[in-house]
Amino acid sequence: PVLCHQSADTATAPRARRRSTRNSAFAGLCTSPLHGPRYVARLARPHRLREAATRATMRRPTRHAPGRLLHEAHALAAAPAAPRAVLDAVAANPALRGAHVVLRELVEVGVAQRVRDPKLRAACLEQLTAMFNRTGPSFTLLQGGAFAPLAELSVEADGVVLPETAWSQDSLLGCLAEIASGSHLPPELPPPLDASDALLTEMSAPMEEEQLQATFEALHAYRDSSSQVASVIRMLVQLAQLDGPLRMFGGQPSTCDLGTFSQHLNALASQLNALHDQHTLGEYLQSAAFKRDKYELFALQHVQMLVFLQRVQQGVKEGAAKMGTELEQQTFALQIAHAARVLLFQPMLLHGVQVIRYVHALPTDEVPRSMRQATSYPAETASDSDRVEWLQLNLLLQFQTVYRDALCNTAIYAQTYSPGEQALFSGFLRLEEIYKHLIGRFPACCPLTEQEQAVLTQLCQKLNKFFADGRQIKAMLEAQPREGKQLLVANRLATNAQYSVRDWILPFMMLFADLLKVLWTLWSQLRRRQQASETQRVAVEQLAAAVGTCIVQQLTEEERALRAVRVAPEAELAALSLVPEPERALPLPAAN
Repeated sequence: PVLCHQSADTATAPRARRRSTRNSAFAGLCTSPLHGPRYVARLARPHRLREAATRATMRRPTRHAPGRLLHEAHALAAAPAAPRAVLDAVAANPALRGAHVVLRELVEVGVAQRVRDPKLRAACLEQLTAMFNRTGPSFTLLQGGAFAPLAELSVEADGVVLPETAWSQDSLLGCLAEIASGSHLPPELPPPLDASDALLTEMSAPMEEEQLQATFEALHAYRDSSSQVASVIRMLVQLAQLDGPLRMFGGQPSTCDLGTFSQHLNALASQLNALHDQHTLGEYLQSAAFKRDKYELFALQHVQMLVFLQRVQQGVKEGAAKMGTELEQQTFALQIAHAARVLLFQPMLLHGVQVIRYVHALPTDEVPRSMRQATSYPAETASDSDRVEWLQLNLLLQFQTVYRDALCNTAIYAQTYSPGEQALFSGFLRLEEIYKHLIGRFPACCPLTEQEQAVLTQLCQKLNKFFADGRQIKAMLEAQPREGKQLLVANRLATNAQYSVRDWILPFMMLFADLLKVLWTLWSQLRRRQQASETQRVAVEQLAAAVGTCIVQQLTEEERALRAVRVAPEAELAALSLVPEPERALPLPAAN
């Protein structure tokens, strides 16, 4: 007993432990719960140790091999298979092709794990909320795209359901395989349109003092800039502080006669056109860093201010013909100066702030939809929408030049048909050519409501008459350079022979400006709808991908469960085949 079990005699215990570990088989038997101390003591002799070791080695496989085999079989069945193997199993086993429900919380978790772009992630969650509130789109948006097999997904209660009927599509397994492999990476959202892009508002009252002061400070902040645009802005600020009828800062406007007012008005018009000259904003016509949308907006705002200027000039002309006494003229000068400050000068200052801020924030790298790209002639592969945008920009730039010359360059008008007027009519006919190409393509690229179509049709009918009359007037003036102008006055198309062409063409300019504003508004609304639709489509695709990932995970669990059920009986049979027949027990050695 002292060989394996510690007794009260502690002096012999260490030596007994050393002797008990000399032989591994004997050490194993010492710790065996099946043998008592008396039996171990009787095996102390070497030949009995060898016999016991052999007996223990022969029994160990018989006792433990079936359990180890069952454990390995169950572990193999519990191991998850690769997604491709799971989907192959689904293709081979119709029992796995059933309906699936993915809880909303799991979809949200999948979106958070899959989508890294915060804007796209927010769009996905917004669309998911709209789906569950029954106020947003459905998964039918997926039709025709890469996720078309998942278009049958529907929202029910607190989850997204894939019906059993969806498995009738041969492409569903392939779609799930691509989702599981991660080949469908979330795309980037289209660049957002600038929400501040808007036409100038026609003002009817003076600006609030706080807004006016903020505008002045914004313009004054660029006083030290060396750009050509900043030099024009500095002139605008000086005109706004100049003592006279158009004074906006530093004191009250002063009274004057109509002649003095006209001089101040012409100085203001000169700076307006200088801001859009080829050496200022026109310098960015071929720029790779200047966005086409901004350039187009600034040019259209310039056209709007030319309309405001024309209305002020027309008011001066009409008022001067009615006023008699000097007092009446001074009173009218005060009224028309107030109208000029409100209708023209205030929008010019706001326009100047927009322009100078954008120019000073221009990036150094090329931007999408730059002016360099916009002014390039469309390629053969260009879409109709690309061609419409190109025509719109060219029509606006052509009209901007013609309108500026017709309204502000009074030196081109003479008693006879002058070269300047010939150039004006050439630009007028060039407008007609671009206009016809654009109007012929526009409705097909920009779907219109009945009301929008009616407004556009009415404008085009009036413009078509102007174009027809313009060709006749041009032919008449070319045939009769002097008498032709007299005929325009006789037919009440003008009031003065020298300015007869100007009097006839300026109403056309105002009408054409209305057309450009309508086209810009309709096209901007279309682009915003398209961008919203594209963002919605991308968001729904990512929701479908998150649902598809959860469905693959569910299929993996189902396939693993079926595999475990199938493997267990086979493993048990194999384990039973390893159990040998009961062996005859060896007699225990007799005690000495």
